[in-house]
Amino acid sequence: MSRYCASVGRETVTVSDTLIEIPYGSSLRRVSELLQESGLIDNATRFYWYLRLGRTDSQKIQAGFYDFSGEVSKNTLAERLLFGRDQSLKVTFKEGQTLQDLANTLENLGIVSKEDFQKAMTSDEIISLINAPEAPRRTALENDMGGIEGYLFPDTYFFSKRDSALKIIKKMYARLIALLDEDMMARMTHLDTSLHRVLTLASIIEKETGDPSERPIIASVYQNRLRLGMRLQADPTVIYGIKDYAGKITKKDLLTYHPYNTYKIAGLPPGPIASPGLESIRAALWPSATKFLYFVSKNDGSHLFCENLMCHNKAVKIWQVDYFKKAARR
Repeated sequence: MSRYCASVGRETVTVSDTLIEIPYGSSLRRVSELLQESGLIDNATRFYWYLRLGRTDSQKIQAGFYDFSGEVSKNTLAERLLFGRDQSLKVTFKEGQTLQDLANTLENLGIVSKEDFQKAMTSDEIISLINAPEAPRRTALENDMGGIEGYLFPDTYFFSKRDSALKIIKKMYARLIALLDEDMMARMTHLDTSLHRVLTLASIIEKETGDPSERPIIASVYQNRLRLGMRLQADPTVIYGIKDYAGKITKKDLLTYHPYNTYKIAGLPPGPIASPGLESIRAALWPSATKFLYFVSKNDGSHLFCENLMCHNKAVKIWQVDYFKKAARR
């Protein structure tokens, strides 16, 4: 909600995180209308004539996204829109991506450097805010991004080059917290589990399947294994711990110990391996009721599920061994 007040003789508006898009080719009149629709001004006609008659640079207004917060005057609006000053950039952080992916994106867009992002993530302020258990330091890995993996919600955001790494992290974490509704919090209490464990399992589910309908079934497989004391044997966790992963897991990778290798460790890995989306978080909280303990890829993003090893071995032969032999002969 906006409020208007007098400030050094000019009309101002106080807003909180108001994003506006100025499409390419917008006329001054259309720009004025968009500002009024967004609550940044109260009269489009007056602002239009202010731009036309009160300024000599109004034709230089640039298309793009702009994020306004705090007290904004009509003069400030015009100054920000000129030359694309403080223009906001669209940042898409996809489900299943890691903090390393996010750091690369932010640096490539020129918003913050990877080094600054790393410093902010491991700062006392962020550690205190998120209070996530510190993941084991994978000091041998260049992509070690700290202990808050999985806590920044995957979504589309708009940041400008004036936004600090701290502000970006806080906003993305706040998005996650805002989406955790009462039912989800009550479910965690009912299951006697923590947000950290939920995000960890959800991140594995996110990486395991490209079929949204399979998420609760994948969750049931891992919950069944955890209940029986079986190792998860989740390939995505192994990949997360491989430096310079080349796109194919080897037998050596499966046998090499690191804290995220669920072929070698019991239970969940120490923390999330990516940022899970809302549906994967829900799947971790409400898995399907199954007796499945195994699944194998059908090479189309979906899986075949099995309750016992005999079924699984047969599925592996059909969908992994025979399938690729046939593909090689084509």
